[in-house]
Amino acid sequence: MPATTQEHTERARVLVECEQLVRIHQHGAVEVQALQGLDLTLTAGEMIAVVGPSGAGKSTLLSVLAGADQPTAGRARVDGWDLTALDGARRAAYRRSVVGLVRQQTSRNLLPYLTARANVELPLALAGTSRRARRARADELLAAVGVADCAERLPGQMSGGEQQRTAIAVALANGPRLLLAASGCSVT
Repeated sequence: MPATTQEHTERARVLVECEQLVRIHQHGAVEVQALQGLDLTLTAGEMIAVVGPSGAGKSTLLSVLAGADQPTAGRARVDGWDLTALDGARRAAYRRSVVGLVRQQTSRNLLPYLTARANVELPLALAGTSRRARRARADELLAAVGVADCAERLPGQMSGGEQQRTAIAVALANGPRLLLAASGCSVT
C-alpha cells in the first residue's frame, strides 16, 4: 500500500532515528550493556529530556548521538547521517555540521585560553567561514544568549552561568540540526 502524503511529510521531518540500538562497553573481563535495544524517533523541532537512574545509558545515548561513541549493534541516524558507518573524517564532519553539544561541566565546554568570542569563532573557523562572517556570527550568538559584554573575557573571568551561555553560543555556531545538552552526565 502506498504511503500517504502525511506519512511522507512525517518521515521527511524525522531528525533522530534509533532502532534496536545496543552499546556494550568492555571493562576488563566485564561486559556492560549500556543500551539494550533502544528505539527512539524524534522529529525536527521536538524537545525531549532523557532521564533515568545512574547506569541507565543516558550518557551513552548522548555520546552516540554526538558522534563520540559508536553503537555495538542496531541503527542510529541523525539528519540522514548513519552513525554506525562513519569513518574518522565523516565523523568529524558530522560533529562539526550536524550536532551541537553543551556539557554540564563548564570547564569542558570552552578553551580556557580563548576569549568568549574566540571560543564561538573556533568551530566557524574549522568550517572555513571567513573572518568577518565568524566575528559577526559570534557577536550575534553572544548577544542572543545574553553575554555580549563577555566577548573579550576568558572563561576564568566569567561566572559559571556566563560560561554556560557562552558554551550554548559555541554549540549553536555552525547552525546544528541537533542540540544536545548534557546535565549530570559526561559526554566525551
